[in-house]
Amino acid sequence: MTSLRTDFAPKRVITSDVQPNTMPIISEIDLNEPCLGYFEGPLNLAGEWHRYKVVIVIRQDAPAVWYWDMGPVQPTDHVPIRIPGYVPLGHGKMEAVETPAQLMYLADQLRSGEVSMDMDQMEPNDVVRLYWELAEEKKKQPRKQSTFGPGGFIVRD
Repeated sequence: MTSLRTDFAPKRVITSDVQPNTMPIISEIDLNEPCLGYFEGPLNLAGEWHRYKVVIVIRQDAPAVWYWDMGPVQPTDHVPIRIPGYVPLGHGKMEAVETPAQLMYLADQLRSGEVSMDMDQMEPNDVVRLYWELAEEKKKQPRKQSTFGPGGFIVRD
């Protein structure tokens, strides 16, 4: 069962040293709480293959996992869907930037074929392209600075 709560801020920073098999299993998630990731696919958890939705959320500043059984399947019938909901910050830290509602909506679109997972059809990220364009422009600009010794420099007009 899922619940809604709209007054929750979905950004928290946690460390990634918690292993998935040590995360507590929870029975209810908030659709607006911070979410580290979403997985949908066949798992053999109770001796039978079932299709599960697995959502990893942040609970009390620690990751917790939620499972939703979607029924029995053959392990080769469905392509698994994996959607990250975090941004790596470096040094083993990450920031949860998505919510379960956003990731479930995207998974529904992927399952129905509204959105393609084909990387060739996706456009390159505009932020990355703009960064490299800015770096090229900065390289072409003349530097009006002379540097000499440790910390010494002159800026010319």
